[in-house]
Amino acid sequence: MIFLTRRLIPLVALLGSLAIIGQSFYMWDATGRRWFTQFHDPALIPAPPDDLDILLAQAGAFENGRAPDIDNHFRFGLFPSGLDRFALSFTTFVLPSVLLASACIILLKTPLPTPNRPAK
Repeated sequence: MIFLTRRLIPLVALLGSLAIIGQSFYMWDATGRRWFTQFHDPALIPAPPDDLDILLAQAGAFENGRAPDIDNHFRFGLFPSGLDRFALSFTTFVLPSVLLASACIILLKTPLPTPNRPAK
């Protein structure tokens, strides 16, 4: 039972925390390596042009071209961009995982207690 609690559980927790660190890095890299987390906002989706927009375009109101598209995708950032749902970030996943990995390494390095055996 001592082997289970002193060796196997910290080893599984260490592997799990290393997996979280690796997946967080992959997610940060795959979503564009941004500094701050960004969420999709449905309110920023451009509306389809209506009759007034077509009439203004024909009159020359949009001579400078269209407005640039707004980047409205999810980005997993290095740092959180708020305290509510925007608190999701690389550091909020990695810091607890690093602390857990450190505690697991310390537990794995400590020697197992030996039971007292009577002398012959």
